[in-house]
Amino acid sequence: MKAEKKSKILFVVPSFSGGGAERVVSVLASSLAEKGIDTHCIVYYQAKNEYPHSEKIQKVYLVDNGEEAYKALGMKQKVKMLRKLINNIKPTYIIPFLPQVGFHVYLATFGKRYKVIQTVRNNPKTDPESSFERLIRNFMIAFSWRSFVQNKDQMAYFPKFLRRKMVIIPNPVADVYLAANHLYRDEVREVIAMGRLSEQKNFDLIIRAAVAVRENHPQIHFSIYGEGALQQDLQKKIEDNHLTDVVKLCGRTTDPAGVLNASDVFVLSSNYEGMPNALMEAMAVGLPCISTDCPTGPSDIITNNVNGMLIPVNDDNELVDAINKYVAYGREIHKIGKRAKEYIRDHYSSDVIADLFLREALLIDNTKN
Repeated sequence: MKAEKKSKILFVVPSFSGGGAERVVSVLASSLAEKGIDTHCIVYYQAKNEYPHSEKIQKVYLVDNGEEAYKALGMKQKVKMLRKLINNIKPTYIIPFLPQVGFHVYLATFGKRYKVIQTVRNNPKTDPESSFERLIRNFMIAFSWRSFVQNKDQMAYFPKFLRRKMVIIPNPVADVYLAANHLYRDEVREVIAMGRLSEQKNFDLIIRAAVAVRENHPQIHFSIYGEGALQQDLQKKIEDNHLTDVVKLCGRTTDPAGVLNASDVFVLSSNYEGMPNALMEAMAVGLPCISTDCPTGPSDIITNNVNGMLIPVNDDNELVDAINKYVAYGREIHKIGKRAKEYIRDHYSSDVIADLFLREALLIDNTKN
C-alpha cells in the first residue's frame, strides 16, 4: 500500500552525535523525512557536533541540558519522561536504537499498542556483553512488532522463532560521501582509519603494521581518527615504537568526508563489528579499502580483490602485505576504489535503504501513486 501520511515514525536514540547508531538514525530519519514521511525523533540529550540531519525531522530532547543532566536521572524518571513524550507524539511505529534504549522503550510502552521495532546494531554474539543482557534483548525482540538486523550473519545468530520477526536493513550511507569527487594520487602516501579508540577497533594492529611498512615505504603515513578510552595506551605504543612521525592520533573530525577524500587507502582493523559505517563511508568516497574479515559486516560489503581487500583478524603480516600490494598496484588501485564507490551507491545509498526500510520493516510501499 502507499505510504500513509497519517503514519508517524518515531526513532529513539541517546544523541545525534558520537556513535555509529546515532549516525544511522540521522541519515535514515532524514531520508524518510525528505520523502514526506511524518518522522519524529526523541533524543535523550543534546550533544556537541551533532550529525547533519534534515530540518523536516520533528526532534525533541528528553532533557533540556546535556549528557550530565541525563545521567543524573534515575531509571524510573527516564522511563516516565519517555512514556510522556511517546504518548504526546502518538507514533504508529517506534524504532529504538541501542540495547539500553530498546529496554527503556519496552518499559515506556508496556501495556500500549504501539508497533515497536527493535534493532540489532552490533555483533549479537558479543553485544551486549553479559549473557543476561542478551537474554533480555532476545525477550524484547520476541515481544516486538518486528525487528531488524544489519546483515545476514547477524540474522543467522538468532533462533528460528526470532528470525520470523526479523528483516535485514543495512546501514545507509549519507549522500555527502557519495558526492565526494576523490582525486587519486599516483602513489600511496596517506593511510587512514576511523573509529572509537577501543579494543573492538584494534588499532594496535595498525601501529604494529606501521613498523614494517615504514622500512620499505617511508613516504606512507597513518592517521587514526577517533576518541576513546585507549587513547593514552595507543599513544604510548606509538612512542615506544618510534612512530611519532609516522602514526598520528588525530582525535575526532567534524569533516570525515573531507579527511577521507584527502587520503589514499582506508583500513578497518576491527576484531568484530555490527555494520562498519566508517568502512562503508570510505568506500562511498572511492577509497581503496583493506578490512579484517571480522564478524559481522565486512564480507557483505567487500568482494576480495574486486572492490577492496579482506584479511584475517589481527594478522600483522597480512595487513602489511595488503598495503604493499596496493603500493605495487600503482594507479590500478584507482579501479578498486571506483568499484567500491559504485557498489555502495547501488546498494547502500540513503534513498535505497530508506525505501527498503519502508517496504521490509514497516510493510509500507512508498512507490505506488
